[in-house]
Amino acid sequence: GVKNCIIESCIIEGYRGDGVYIGSGSSAGQERHNINVTIQNNYINGVNRDNRNGISVIDCDGLTIQNNYIVNSSRNSMPGAIDLEPDNQAYHVIKNVNIVGNYITLCGGNVGQISVYVQGSVPLPTNINISNNFIWNNTLSATSSYGISFAINRNLTATDANQNITINDNVIQDGAGAIFLMSGKGINIVGNFMQRLILGVNIGYLTSTAMNVRFINNTLEKCGT
Repeated sequence: GVKNCIIESCIIEGYRGDGVYIGSGSSAGQERHNINVTIQNNYINGVNRDNRNGISVIDCDGLTIQNNYIVNSSRNSMPGAIDLEPDNQAYHVIKNVNIVGNYITLCGGNVGQISVYVQGSVPLPTNINISNNFIWNNTLSATSSYGISFAINRNLTATDANQNITINDNVIQDGAGAIFLMSGKGINIVGNFMQRLILGVNIGYLTSTAMNVRFINNTLEKCGT
């Protein structure tokens, strides 16, 4: 658990696990929450794509991931370059997050190059902004990997509050998929440019529910088969 931590202008190269890992405690009452963490202007190179994620976050309130260059990260059994994925614990939190202006290329993974995945016991993530990222040439990814993936692994209802999720002005080119929204409530997908992708945009999946979604002024060119 850290507070007011800045990881800036570092070269993180040739890691076997995660390049950066923001963890937490593993039992209730010993959560060790992370507050106000900034990861910016770093060069994160997995070299051979035989590792975990470039940046993994288990728990954070107040997270900024910006202007990082992430290349050659993540084997195809891992989520992707940036992964916000709490353990299935009721005390983990993901909220007040900005993922902005990152450049991600030549990465593997099987979920999304920017992925938010929350299991059933975890509180709903809120105030998440994913904007102005350039996700390019991740053609080595598994065919199920998207540029951006957002998933809540449970059905939401009318009584759940809006999460205030923003996915705006990202460029996703030459890869497996564009945007995967498995579930969530109160999500704005605006002004994204998506080009030359095997899969386009998927909103809602199987029995999962997506609610209050705005999909506006997006461009899809040569997406899908």
